[in-house]
Amino acid sequence: MARKIEFGAGIATAVLATLLLFVLLFVPILQYCSVELVNNQCPANGTVRSITVGEAATPGLWAFLLVFLAVLYAGAAGAIAEARFDRREGAIPLWIAAVLAFMACAYFASFFGQLYAPAVLALAIAAYASVSQRMRGRRHPLLTPRGQRPDNG
Repeated sequence: MARKIEFGAGIATAVLATLLLFVLLFVPILQYCSVELVNNQCPANGTVRSITVGEAATPGLWAFLLVFLAVLYAGAAGAIAEARFDRREGAIPLWIAAVLAFMACAYFASFFGQLYAPAVLALAIAAYASVSQRMRGRRHPLLTPRGQRPDNG
């Protein structure tokens, strides 16, 4: 069951990251006033306009946004590789991407972190399913009955 959850969460991460890319490119989510603000409000002679992130982003911001998307895609690929194709090496990019994505999402929570939160949550679910699937077969040495080895179960 954990593999199915990991696979589904990996797919969800990739889909949400792709939707996020389209939102950043085509949805006008940033607003600005056409004239100088007065007391942090747009005066009557100014108009509030909405623009996309693609129109307003600097090259540095674009680099951050695209690297963040690449981290999400790498984590999703790792989750899919581990769950679907039984490639245990997929756990490494999955776990690294989950930690990096969570850190970036938490650090930029007031800026673009809110947009990335659903994809980061899906990636965290995939990482948790990966860890729980690995830990299911293990037992703690102090909790096994006397005379039995922990790996015999």
